Order: sequence, then structure tokens, then C-alpha cells
Amino acid sequence: MISQHGKKLKIIDGYKMRFHKILNGDVKRWCCVNKTCIAYMKTDMSENTIIDSSLNHNHDLESEGKMMRQVIRNSVKRKAQEELCERPLKLIHLELKNKKTDSLTTTDISCIRKGIYAARRSILPKKPTNIQEVHSSLNSLEIKTFDNETFLLVNDSNKNLVMFSCKKNLATLCTVKTIYVDGTFKYCPKFFLQLFTIHGLNNGYYIPLVFFLLNNKQTELYSSCFLALKNECTKLNLCLNPEIMYADFEKSIHMGAKNVWPNIITKGCRFHLGQAWWRKVQNLGLSTHYCDDVSEIGQFLKNIFGLPMLNEHDIEMNFTEDFMSIKPNDEKLNQFMDYLVENYIDTQSDFPPHTWAEMSSSSERTTNACESFHSKFNSCFYTPHPDIYSFLEILKKIQIDT
Repeated sequence: MISQHGKKLKIIDGYKMRFHKILNGDVKRWCCVNKTCIAYMKTDMSENTIIDSSLNHNHDLESEGKMMRQVIRNSVKRKAQEELCERPLKLIHLELKNKKTDSLTTTDISCIRKGIYAARRSILPKKPTNIQEVHSSLNSLEIKTFDNETFLLVNDSNKNLVMFSCKKNLATLCTVKTIYVDGTFKYCPKFFLQLFTIHGLNNGYYIPLVFFLLNNKQTELYSSCFLALKNECTKLNLCLNPEIMYADFEKSIHMGAKNVWPNIITKGCRFHLGQAWWRKVQNLGLSTHYCDDVSEIGQFLKNIFGLPMLNEHDIEMNFTEDFMSIKPNDEKLNQFMDYLVENYIDTQSDFPPHTWAEMSSSSERTTNACESFHSKFNSCFYTPHPDIYSFLEILKKIQIDT
């Protein structure tokens, strides 16, 4: 058994004995953990043989519940320090499965949970209280991958831009022609807005290769992060010049990439396109029609959702000549069609057909792999917006898989 302070204890007749000192003749002396108790024993150095003892304790035995609570608390405290982002309740449940816990109360469980938080605080630096302290903390840490490669490549406190990657990842990124980008927000570290990840398709696998912490979604910052990435590759005598980028329908991402790579072809994720159109359908109150199999408006909307599967050059003609000629007369539907023209059909719109239409059912037309990665990443945390140290712990573990 281990004490609250990490010292070894021996349980003799239900009483806890702590190591006291080494006596002459290579004898270990143990005494009761109760400082007012005079009970003691002596063992050999292997601690297997009791040489002498006086085990007349002047106090009652600890309750079974208290003893069990300490056993479990010490075990989960150790595991909590090894797995910083594991949920406390999960650690406790896993430990309780293998122990006799009939004597434990809800108060005991609460005490064990508090011990987990205290154990984690004891090994982590003071948590930053603002974004500048986060940058300072990152500068003070030697952040490396498990392969001992430098992992923190950019820490710009002026632009509030942080970039994590390594030489191997950048070398892989420079070999791919198509990149996939996506952001996640809920489990981004405190004081930043999003974790922005760049994936590459390599040997049939989508691999997360570069991770950015960003504090806004503006074109200027996206341009800065793409430029920082390009510069880091240049430092390694690598040339990063992707031909195609898939992203969601966030104009600032597309513009940011084109500011750094003017010839890059930016395409919107087909999955995100469907989400955007469906949200508009819901906002206009057309979802009931869509879900009605016998609704003329619903059937028309379902056909409209097939537009992304057409050749980009056929979109405008099909939309104006085919769809508009059979469109049911409905004011809300008119508003939906106007929305499509203004944002997706017109060649001067923010996202003209060449960014989203393609006669292909390939999954490479989506950023679903990025979404899947972020879903897995988010599941590693038990609370939103973790501190920077917990975030780094998970990010470095995920880096192993790349």
C-alpha cells in the first residue's frame, strides 16, 4: 500500500505501518502511522521477515471503508498523472471494478475525485490566465514529439498564431498535391478560437500533418498561417505548393490560401455544402415539405440537392433551363432559389460551381476525414476548452499515429 505522500506502507493485522529508519545490522524499523502510537516492528532488508515487533496499538483500527478509500485513491491518483485527460469518473469506475467496494460511500467517492484533481495539479505548471501567458508558457517548454523531433514550430504572440508539426510531417505534406483543412472549436485550448488542422492523403490514408491554434476566422490570419507553413517548409529546403485544397464554405479560408498560393484550386466540401443548403431549407420552413414523400416542393428540393453531382459546366444551364422551368410556385421556395443563385450558381458568387460541382461520388470530394479526426480528438477530453498542458498531452499522443 502507498501513503498519500507516495511512501510505502505495510498492513499488519489491519494497521498501517510506515518505514522509520535503518538500524545497525541492516535492519529496517517500521512504526505505526499514528504518531501517538508506540507500536513498531523490525524486518530484514528484503522486508519479508519480521525480526522483532511490539504491535500493541493504543488506538482503534481504521474502518474498512477508509482503508479501501486510500487504496483506491492512491491507485487512481497515479493513473490520473499518467493519463492527464482521462475523465476522473472513468478512472474511478475502472478501479472500482476490481475492488471490494461495499463499504465505500458517496463521500468517499467525492474524496477520491478531489485527490485526482490534486494529483494532476501537483505535476502541471500554473495554468495561464490569458493568451499572452499561453505564448510565454509555450516558449518555456521544450515541446518535442515522442520521436524527439521539435513539435512547436511557430509561436507568434503578435498574431496569436501557434503551429505544431515536425520535419517528417512537413516532408510528407510537400509530397501531396491535395490538402484538406478543417477546424474544431469546442475543445480548442482556452484563449484560442479554433484548432485548425491540415490533412494530406498519403498511400490511401488521410493523415493530420499540421496543427494551428488560431484566435479568429479572418482572411488575414488564415493567410498568415499558410505563409508560416510555407516558410517552415522552405527552412527545411522543402517546397510546399499544393494544387487543390478542400475546405468548408468559409470564404476567408479560400481567400487566405489563394493569397499564399495564387494558382491553388480551392474546392468546398460536398458534405458541408449539403449542410449549408439544409440549414437554409430549415430556416425558410421548407423542411416539412422535404420530408414529405408526396410533396411536389419536397421532390423538387431533393432533386436540387443532386446538383453537386453534375459537371461544373452544366450547372448554370441545368439550373436555369431545367429546374426553373419545373419549379413549384411558392414564395419560400423562391427565396431558397435566390439564395442558391447569389451564393453558389452565379459565376461571380462567393462559391461558384467550380468550387463544389463534380461528376464524381468519390469521398475525396469531402473533408469527412478531417471531421472524423476532430471527433476522435474531441473525445479525448472530459471538459471543453482544456488548458494548454492537457491539450498538448493529447496532441502529442495523436502525433504518434501520423
